[in-house]
Amino acid sequence: MPHFKSLISIFNCDYYCNGQVYFIQDGMCIYNGSITNLVPFISSLGFECPINYSPADHIIETVQTIQDSTSVLVGGIKNGKINMKDFPTVNSQDNCNLNKSVCKTLKCKEETNLDIDFPTSSWTQFCILLSKMMLQLKRNKLLIVIQLFNMLLGLSLIGSLYYKIGNNGSYGSYNFMYCACLLIYFIYNYAMSTILSFPAEVEMLKREYFNRWYGLKPYFAAITFRSLPLMLICSTGIILSTYLLTDQPLTLDRFIRFLLAGFLTAATSEAFGLVIGSVCCIT
Repeated sequence: MPHFKSLISIFNCDYYCNGQVYFIQDGMCIYNGSITNLVPFISSLGFECPINYSPADHIIETVQTIQDSTSVLVGGIKNGKINMKDFPTVNSQDNCNLNKSVCKTLKCKEETNLDIDFPTSSWTQFCILLSKMMLQLKRNKLLIVIQLFNMLLGLSLIGSLYYKIGNNGSYGSYNFMYCACLLIYFIYNYAMSTILSFPAEVEMLKREYFNRWYGLKPYFAAITFRSLPLMLICSTGIILSTYLLTDQPLTLDRFIRFLLAGFLTAATSEAFGLVIGSVCCIT
């Protein structure tokens, strides 16, 4: 339950006035905030605490004996996103007003849809996450080897299938098939690699995000920027090689547009793979 040595000692006078408790049930937060606001909070959700009960005993008994009480408490505190220490303390005499006040404040908090506070700025989180991910990529070179192997395999197959078709007018349909084949390669290569690898990171992401180490925006921005250098090198390598092998017209603006289309397809495919990998665990 709470992260303290004793459930009774946290309700001693000194700590009662200034302390903060964090109750957990089934891995979910059912209360986060000051001790003085504990009774008002659980009362506002319909779990009245008897006068002769210790608040700690009452909340333990509530989650263990009343069905669905855990989900109600988790929903009321937004799984720890709301900190009741920030709410003004109300005297226990004003029971009726107290319940209405807490409910009204909770509703306002929900309607304003405030972001979770983190100890550092989003930019700092992004920089730390990006440096960590780049260090992991440097230490574990398997991803780099796989990407380079896929690039060499793809350019050899595509280059040999559509060798010197670019400047031959009778192979117009083959030019279209070459473009489609290259785009399919990008979609399959970057989407599938992310779908297979990202589910392993989701559980850790959930834990670290729940502990408020960082936000989701800096995390996914760091993942995107981590992939960009290798993606740019591999995309440019396979497009340039197959462009020359298929004897396409050597026009700079045509090549740049073709390269941009391939790179955007690769980036979009990886983002699509992140979406699927975060929802479906196929490993």
